[in-house]
Amino acid sequence: MSDRAVIRRHFGALLEEAHAAHIPPDVVGRMLLDEVLELWRQHRSIEDIAAELRFMIENLDPDQDYPFIRP
Repeated sequence: MSDRAVIRRHFGALLEEAHAAHIPPDVVGRMLLDEVLELWRQHRSIEDIAAELRFMIENLDPDQDYPFIRP
């Protein structure tokens, strides 16, 4: 089983449990982000985390066109 498959399986179970407990998806997302940041702080520098988050923010739009450099 791939890393992604393991995480998605547990994430799906988390969302189901949160829904059953009437926890809004937005709250789940914020709490998960808090947990991810706490995990990253244990092993990564603040600068590295900030760079990762900036990259994610800059690539949020799935319809964004990216310029490609051709040789």
